[in-house]
Amino acid sequence: MHKHKKIILASESPRRIEILKELRIPFEARPSRCRELNYDDVEMSPTEFAIANAERKAMDVAQNEKNALVIGMDTLGEYKRRIFEKPRDRKHAETMVKTLKNTTHNVITGICIVDADSEDSVSAAEITEVTFTNMSQNEINAYLDTGDWDGLACGYGIQGLGSLFIEKINGDYFNVVGFPVFRFHHLMKQIGVNLLEFRK
Repeated sequence: MHKHKKIILASESPRRIEILKELRIPFEARPSRCRELNYDDVEMSPTEFAIANAERKAMDVAQNEKNALVIGMDTLGEYKRRIFEKPRDRKHAETMVKTLKNTTHNVITGICIVDADSEDSVSAAEITEVTFTNMSQNEINAYLDTGDWDGLACGYGIQGLGSLFIEKINGDYFNVVGFPVFRFHHLMKQIGVNLLEFRK
């Protein structure tokens, strides 16, 4: 049904782009410019919030496309119903890391896939538990000095220097990177796509 539609990733995330490239799926990246929801302004669970922002991103890009399936994603952290998106600056990153150290918290990615022509869509979320070790202030300062926290939900990335402090995870590793491959595959099948047909 969708075999000849192009695939568009509504993101400019280097990590998401790299994962799609590794899957050998031809795609185009078209970052969404929509205004994301503010968690303090809505009555949603963290999971519902991640899905809602993924839907906004996908719909925003889809409205300007034809013959395309548009993928929107939104990744955030959650601990005790408090959410952790991308830090605004170093001080904000420090607050995040201090809050999450020595905890098991959730990393949630909302996914939405939209058919740009019919506007049919499927959405879901993936949740992975991440256990962070305790960290000394010297370790936190040294980590912040690297700038590795910039642009990353929760202020760290599992594929970067943040991995030094991740004791274990329970769930999909790729979800913590920001692109839950298994959930993506499931949703694509749900919308009628066999990803193996899109491989280069």
